[in-house]
Amino acid sequence: VGDEVTLPCKDVTDGQNQCDGTTWVFICSMKTVTLFEAGKINLTTSDRLSVTVNCSLVIKKVTMEDVGRYTCRQLTSEQQGPNSVYLTVVL
Repeated sequence: VGDEVTLPCKDVTDGQNQCDGTTWVFICSMKTVTLFEAGKINLTTSDRLSVTVNCSLVIKKVTMEDVGRYTCRQLTSEQQGPNSVYLTVVL
């Protein structure tokens, strides 16, 4: 709790401009929230989130509410499955 975490996004396509082909989605308790899409952070979550040049998701000041599944999808001509990262918080 309170730390910073970086969640990797695998299979990032070359030539993306500001990760414009990347989407990050958070899934927890039957709720799905799009955090990052088309090169932009969702405005309602922007104060603690950022995306690195390799499209990894950075969460600052992690809280218990951040626990859940984070899914990164790449928009490509080849249909690749999304990759997920499960975030747990240890007190």
